[in-house]
Order: sequence, then structure tokens, then C-alpha cells
Amino acid sequence: ILAGDTLTLNTGSMLQTAGSTQLVTGNQLYINEGASLVVGADLDIDLDATRNEQGDIVEQGDAANGAILDLVGTTVAETLNINAYGEADLIFLSGVGENTPTNINSGSGADKLLIRGVEQESPVTVASGPGDDTILLGSNVTWFLDSLQNPTNVDGNLNQISSLVTVDMGDGDGDTLQLDETAEMSGVQLGYVTNT
Repeated sequence: ILAGDTLTLNTGSMLQTAGSTQLVTGNQLYINEGASLVVGADLDIDLDATRNEQGDIVEQGDAANGAILDLVGTTVAETLNINAYGEADLIFLSGVGENTPTNINSGSGADKLLIRGVEQESPVTVASGPGDDTILLGSNVTWFLDSLQNPTNVDGNLNQISSLVTVDMGDGDGDTLQLDETAEMSGVQLGYVTNT
């Protein structure tokens, strides 16, 4: 599926396919709350991308304009693969369904990856690549269209992280990984952060 520069699935809408699906989209992809993207096999999402005359997927020729993926509505697939390119991208995950392992390759650039929740049997693997990347995990992580470089991650918890999250932050010297538990009120809970 080759989308335009912006693709939005609004509340109440559904995009459903039976087999493996490749969604090639430009700078912005929004799966809004109450919308569904359901794929019966693997789903590949290529951000800030297009197809050339030979049919190959390539980066869009819009220097300095990274992609926005706002995945709030429900997305279900056997495996979800999210690929971006060399600009500063923002990827927000909140609606990946159960049994949907997710792989994110954000390419180079100073990327922002925001994760509110991870469902059961839906492990997330992140390779953020070169660049000074920021990865934020928390139930209240938020981004703003008028301030993409300054997402917030306060007053939340990690209770919605129900599967393993594996992070490879690449070669950047200024990478940031932040986990927010500032609003946790239920006493002592066990979580594990390990060096792979």
C-alpha cells in the first residue's frame, strides 16, 4: 500500500488485510484512538518513504523533514516492523495489540521513540541507530505537534509494560533512555533492567 505524505485512520475506521502487508507512507501516519489496523500476517510500515520508478522503497527527498508515527488505535499483526530513515523521526506506540511482536528501526537522526504500553506476548525490539536518540517509557508519555523535540514523560508508571522491551541505542554519544514511575502509588513493585 503506497500512501501519500499523510495517512490518517480516524475513530471508527478499519484497514484490514489477510496477508503480509507493506505500508509505505510519507511524513505522517496517524492511527487514531478507536481506529484499527488489522493484518493477518506480517505488517511492514516504512516511514518517510516512497517508491522509485523501479518499484524499490526509498527515502523521500524532503531533507530535514522526519516522520511522525502516532500509533494510538489498535494495530494487530503476526509481526509489526517499523522502519524509518536518516532524519529526526518521532514514533509513538500506545495501541499495539496482544500477540504482535514489534521491531523498530528508526535509522539515523535524533529520533524520539515514545512507548506508553506493551501488551502481553508483544515484545518490542528497538534499534535506534546513529544519532542522539531519546527513548521514553511511561504511561503518561506525551508529544506535542508544535514541539516535537520536547516530549514529556512524568506522572506515569510502567504498569502497562507487559512484555520485554529490548533497546539498542546505536552509536550516538547523547542517547537518553528514561523510564517513568513517578506516579506509582501501589507500593514496591519488581522490574528488571539488564545490560544485554
